[in-house]
Amino acid sequence: MGAMDKVLGMALIGAGAAIFVYYTLWVLVMPFLAEGHWLAPFFPLSHWAGVLLPAVLLVVGLSLAATFIGVVMMRSGKKKSAGGGAPAAKGPKAKKDD
Repeated sequence: MGAMDKVLGMALIGAGAAIFVYYTLWVLVMPFLAEGHWLAPFFPLSHWAGVLLPAVLLVVGLSLAATFIGVVMMRSGKKKSAGGGAPAAKGPKAKKDD
């Protein structure tokens, strides 16, 4: 595994951990703090946390996954058609018993 893969992996793990901590604070801690608290400006309104944000992320995530699968399927279809089709079967042909 290359050094760049390790750096990218660590960056993704760090970003995931930061997002988890932010969302956890937003959902579990912010409802119990006063509106004028110094942390309040760093978080959107709480109704975004329960319904709107997860719904938007679900739609975007499913769209990206479907697009990725579609692109992979189209590329694999082009490779098969450019390769001349399926290879011929090897070995003796089965005989029919009459």
